Amino acid sequence: MCVAIARWPIGHTIRPASAIANAVPRGENRRLPVSLDVPHLVVEITALADVAVAAVAVRRWASREGLDASTAAELATCASELASNTMRHGGGGRIELAAQLDRVIMRAGDRGRGEVAALRERLHEVRSRPQRPSDEHGLATVVRWMDEVEVTERSGGGVEFVASRLRARRRR
Repeated sequence: MCVAIARWPIGHTIRPASAIANAVPRGENRRLPVSLDVPHLVVEITALADVAVAAVAVRRWASREGLDASTAAELATCASELASNTMRHGGGGRIELAAQLDRVIMRAGDRGRGEVAALRERLHEVRSRPQRPSDEHGLATVVRWMDEVEVTERSGGGVEFVASRLRARRRR
């Protein structure tokens, strides 16, 4: 298992040029870009124990990014759920996080043979129905606590989830 955190000089914030060029002014109601050009945190998932490591690493990263405790806990839970799915269904992979402008972006990729069409149907089903008690874990938690969740097939095999949310805590 490997955890890597990018560090920059104090007072400097690295923002990928693509994120700045594609930024949408506040209040404008169009889809924000979901890009992870420069991950700030990378956690390799090679064993189920790495799921807990991912949750702790994400919570600490979120705290360093200045996010409130509730947002940090939600991001850590989402990372834990995605890391668990990555290990259980995909044989391992990695979780990456980045902070861009006013968003946090999380990407989880695995090495499995997941069926992207079935996963997209599952995401649509979770989004389109009322919340249920069974929604306290898995993708339903990620869908509930993140603003956007997309699933694609990775080149070379595997599935990739990209989820994003505003840095500020959303009102529910």
